[in-house]
Amino acid sequence: MCCFAGPVRSVDSTRIFARLTDRGTQWIAYQMRYDSAEPNAMILPLPVRMSSQVRQNDPESAIRFVDLSGYEDLFADLDRGFPRLESPAEDSLSVESIPLPMANIEVHSVGSFDASFVPSIDQFERLDPRFVIPEKTWAAIPEYQDYSFAVFQLKELRGEAHPMAFEFQTRLPDTLFFPTVHIHDGEVHEVEEFDHSLYGQHPNLDAAAGDYTDKTVEATGMVRSNRPAAAFVDVKKSQAMVDGNLLVHRRKLGGRLPNQDTWVSTQPPQRPTVGTFGWTFRGSAALAAMSAATTWIVRRRQTISQKT
Repeated sequence: MCCFAGPVRSVDSTRIFARLTDRGTQWIAYQMRYDSAEPNAMILPLPVRMSSQVRQNDPESAIRFVDLSGYEDLFADLDRGFPRLESPAEDSLSVESIPLPMANIEVHSVGSFDASFVPSIDQFERLDPRFVIPEKTWAAIPEYQDYSFAVFQLKELRGEAHPMAFEFQTRLPDTLFFPTVHIHDGEVHEVEEFDHSLYGQHPNLDAAAGDYTDKTVEATGMVRSNRPAAAFVDVKKSQAMVDGNLLVHRRKLGGRLPNQDTWVSTQPPQRPTVGTFGWTFRGSAALAAMSAATTWIVRRRQTISQKT
């Protein structure tokens, strides 16, 4: 699931890959099945690091879109590192391609998508209004007020296109960011139906994972692959997005869950404390009651303004 500019009939089988680099960037690859009644665009909010000078003179330098049309099976290959678990279905539907022109902002042709980078919420006015989420909707998620946005125009009304992919300058170099907030009808609901598989790579996750057991590792909150990625992923076809020397770590999110993004810290805290930045959950009062001894688990940060 994700943020759509217009209403969609259905979205499922969402898969997201994330990897941090030593250049202060993060990779994201994103793939899902969807069914839209009308031309639509998917919008991914991003915690981009951008100085005022870059924002003014060259905001496009903060992101690099990558064409993965030559690697439609990326996520199927990632799942091969987790034997005995069923891989997501790979069937898709297709319809006549519909050109979705975007006005007054640079457009990048990346395989089956036209992609654009919106540096800030107030820049959405430069887009074709068909592919814009109203400002009042974004206002329900205060954290996004200083975010940037990757916009992918969907050239088909339904189906499962190849993964969308890009590398961006991240303001959180020690945290894997997974954009999992849902906006499907112009509204931000507190709870949504999730059908997500999240895949991440980082040396610190590898160091904490232990041997392969096909089960969630208590130390990381994720399942580790049985081999390094090069054994089951075509690293060249991924255009170096996947690090072949590292393991892949996977976590599934299913059912009705709080509508929020997902964050995984890659740094263990010196003194584990719930409510601080580290390998702990952070958000609601209920989570604050969790044991402070819990370490190296997936942290999900609440992004929806709380009702008073």
